[in-house]
Amino acid sequence: MKIDIFAHICPKSYFDKMISIAPKGKDIHKRVQGVPSLVDLDQRFRIMDGFKEYVQIVCLANPPIEVFGPSPVSAEMAKLANDSMPN
Repeated sequence: MKIDIFAHICPKSYFDKMISIAPKGKDIHKRVQGVPSLVDLDQRFRIMDGFKEYVQIVCLANPPIEVFGPSPVSAEMAKLANDSMPN
């Protein structure tokens, strides 16, 4: 079995909020939009289903949550990220 422990994701609801908070996100917005399986988790899982004995431990893509603003904003982003994670 192969385990990918650095599989980044950026769930759609989280990404949409990230854009609204930091609309000048430089390259990260472009990179995330250019890799649909970062945002579309159903697509990600369909791709993974094609590889037997392969699993991913998903984590959020950069930037770190604390860069989005003061603690109320970063706490909201953390909650949204946690709520968006696959089970």
